[in-house]
Amino acid sequence: MKITSVIILVSISLCASLCCSSDDDYFAPEILIENNAIVQIENNQTEFNVNENIIIETYICNAQTTINNQNIILSDFDYAEVGQSRYYYNLALYKLNGFGTISQIPLTTDSIINFNGETLINGNYIEVISYFDGSGYKNKFSITLAESGTYYLAGLNFLNANTGEFTVHGGIYEFGFINIKSTISNSNANAAYQFIVN
Repeated sequence: MKITSVIILVSISLCASLCCSSDDDYFAPEILIENNAIVQIENNQTEFNVNENIIIETYICNAQTTINNQNIILSDFDYAEVGQSRYYYNLALYKLNGFGTISQIPLTTDSIINFNGETLINGNYIEVISYFDGSGYKNKFSITLAESGTYYLAGLNFLNANTGEFTVHGGIYEFGFINIKSTISNSNANAAYQFIVN
């Protein structure tokens, strides 16, 4: 009886130690950054003609400072693979309509010209993916402006929360996740980039 009890206890202990490793308790750190200088409109242009392109450039410098004033290197939180490691965020195009309200404008892949990185139409929003180039993460694309009017380029909460802020996401589970709160440079008081198409 004693031997059977010992075998059962040893089996349970062995199973518990093998099945419940300390790796299961790992939580990837989440690092927060605020940086409103990573996304810019080429030449800060605010006036266009119909069928011209607004060019959006993203450059995320590898060296960043967290909200806790800690200096970090972004590529320490991914595999630092040129052309593979990435940071991404979402934008949408909005237009002031004839009723004085703002509406989100659906885009198609024909509306987008991609120069660097990857830019996808994902439903009603633009997914902007910046790839590592050895010193930072880059993307550059343009939107063809098909109609006249007053437009806004902003994050996805512009209509709901009246803010054009967006979050740039990166990192991997193994090393930690990075979230960069940002706006487009030279945005208006609601953190949206406003421009006119004649």
